[in-house]
Amino acid sequence: MAYQAIGVSIPHWSTAIASTTPTHISRQKEIAPGDILCFNDHSSDGRIDHVGLVTAVENGIVMFVHATSHGGVMVSRLTRDSHWERRFRFAARPLAGVSVAAQRYDTSQIGD
Repeated sequence: MAYQAIGVSIPHWSTAIASTTPTHISRQKEIAPGDILCFNDHSSDGRIDHVGLVTAVENGIVMFVHATSHGGVMVSRLTRDSHWERRFRFAARPLAGVSVAAQRYDTSQIGD
Protein backbone atom coordinates (compact mmCIF):
# COMPACT_ATOMS: atom_id res chain seq x y z
CA MET A 1 0.00 0.00 0.00
CA ALA A 2 1.32 3.41 -0.83
CA TYR A 3 -0.02 6.44 1.00
CA GLN A 4 0.98 8.68 -1.91
CA ALA A 5 -1.36 6.73 -4.20
CA ILE A 6 -4.32 7.89 -2.09
CA GLY A 7 -3.11 11.47 -1.73
CA VAL A 8 -1.57 11.24 1.75
CA SER A 9 1.88 12.79 2.14
CA ILE A 10 4.22 11.09 4.62
CA PRO A 11 7.48 12.84 5.60
CA HIS A 12 10.76 11.20 4.62
CA TRP A 13 12.49 11.37 8.05
CA SER A 14 11.46 9.06 10.89
CA THR A 15 11.39 11.84 13.49
CA ALA A 16 9.06 13.87 11.26
CA ILE A 17 6.78 10.87 10.71
CA ALA A 18 6.54 10.36 14.47
CA SER A 19 5.75 14.01 15.18
CA THR A 20 3.26 14.71 12.38
CA THR A 21 0.94 11.70 12.40
CA PRO A 22 -2.43 12.35 14.08
CA THR A 23 -2.78 9.11 16.06
CA HIS A 24 -0.22 7.29 18.20
CA ILE A 25 -0.87 3.76 19.46
CA SER A 26 1.25 2.37 22.28
CA ARG A 27 -0.53 -0.97 22.78
CA GLN A 28 0.77 -3.56 20.35
CA LYS A 29 -2.55 -5.42 20.27
CA GLU A 30 -4.16 -2.34 18.66
CA ILE A 31 -1.67 -2.20 15.76
CA ALA A 32 -3.22 -2.71 12.32
CA PRO A 33 -1.97 -3.07 8.73
CA GLY A 34 -1.01 0.33 7.33
CA ASP A 35 0.24 1.66 10.69
CA ILE A 36 3.80 2.97 10.86
CA LEU A 37 5.89 1.48 13.67
CA CYS A 38 8.23 3.95 15.37
CA PHE A 39 11.43 2.76 17.04
CA ASN A 40 14.31 4.19 19.02
CA ASP A 41 17.03 1.98 17.56
CA HIS A 42 20.32 3.86 18.00
CA SER A 43 19.58 7.31 19.39
CA SER A 44 20.75 7.91 22.97
CA ASP A 45 18.37 10.85 23.38
CA GLY A 46 15.24 8.70 22.92
CA ARG A 47 14.13 10.18 19.61
CA ILE A 48 12.52 8.06 16.92
CA ASP A 49 15.23 7.03 14.47
CA HIS A 50 13.69 4.07 12.61
CA VAL A 51 10.25 3.28 11.18
CA GLY A 52 8.53 0.37 9.48
CA LEU A 53 5.18 -0.12 7.71
CA VAL A 54 2.87 -2.82 9.10
CA THR A 55 1.95 -5.28 6.35
CA ALA A 56 -0.01 -7.83 8.39
CA VAL A 57 -1.07 -8.81 11.89
CA GLU A 58 -1.66 -12.54 12.24
CA ASN A 59 -2.31 -14.33 15.54
CA GLY A 60 -0.98 -11.31 17.42
CA ILE A 61 2.27 -11.18 15.45
CA VAL A 62 2.93 -7.88 13.72
CA MET A 63 4.77 -8.13 10.37
CA PHE A 64 6.39 -4.99 8.98
CA VAL A 65 8.57 -3.89 6.09
CA HIS A 66 11.47 -1.50 6.69
CA ALA A 67 14.77 -0.39 5.22
CA THR A 68 18.00 -1.26 7.00
CA SER A 69 21.36 0.42 6.51
CA HIS A 70 23.15 -2.86 5.76
CA GLY A 71 20.50 -5.35 4.69
CA GLY A 72 18.35 -3.26 2.37
CA VAL A 73 14.57 -3.55 2.53
CA MET A 74 13.33 -6.45 4.60
CA VAL A 75 10.28 -7.80 6.40
CA SER A 76 10.52 -8.44 10.15
CA ARG A 77 8.33 -9.52 13.05
CA LEU A 78 7.49 -7.45 16.10
CA THR A 79 7.53 -10.32 18.59
CA ARG A 80 8.19 -10.63 22.28
CA ASP A 81 11.89 -10.40 23.15
CA SER A 82 12.91 -9.50 19.60
CA HIS A 83 15.36 -6.75 18.69
CA TRP A 84 12.49 -4.62 17.41
CA GLU A 85 10.11 -5.26 20.32
CA ARG A 86 12.68 -3.87 22.77
CA ARG A 87 13.04 -0.72 20.65
CA PHE A 88 9.35 -0.21 19.81
CA ARG A 89 7.92 3.09 21.10
CA PHE A 90 4.52 3.45 19.37
CA ALA A 91 2.64 2.99 16.12
CA ALA A 92 1.64 6.03 14.10
CA ARG A 93 -1.66 5.94 12.21
CA PRO A 94 -1.60 8.50 9.38
CA LEU A 95 -5.23 7.77 8.48
CA ALA A 96 -6.92 8.06 11.88
CA GLY A 97 -10.26 6.31 11.94
CA VAL A 98 -9.78 4.70 8.53
CA SER A 99 -9.41 0.97 8.07
CA VAL A 100 -6.52 0.29 5.72
CA ALA A 101 -6.28 -3.00 3.86
CA ALA A 102 -2.62 -3.91 3.33
CA GLN A 103 -1.19 -6.24 0.71
CA ARG A 104 -0.60 -9.71 2.14
CA TYR A 105 2.91 -11.06 1.85
CA ASP A 106 4.29 -14.58 2.14
CA THR A 107 5.85 -14.37 5.60
CA SER A 108 6.74 -18.05 6.01
CA GLN A 109 10.49 -17.51 5.45
CA ILE A 110 10.95 -14.41 7.62
CA GLY A 111 13.18 -14.25 10.69
CA ASP A 112 13.13 -11.77 13.54
